[in-house]
Amino acid sequence: MVNISKSLFYVIVGLLTGIIIVSMIRNGEINWEVTGYTAGTVILAFFVTISIYLAKKQDE
Repeated sequence: MVNISKSLFYVIVGLLTGIIIVSMIRNGEINWEVTGYTAGTVILAFFVTISIYLAKKQDE
């Protein structure tokens, strides 16, 4: 069985890394405002997804 929390963690890390790399390529340096906003949004989405997953698992 696939470990969903581990999979989501790797997806989030991949998205954040991609955004940082694109920011570096476009601006020549890391845009920390965009990186911080994106990291916060992704972390919030991660916790919401995990909460929904755990709530559904308890209903079974």
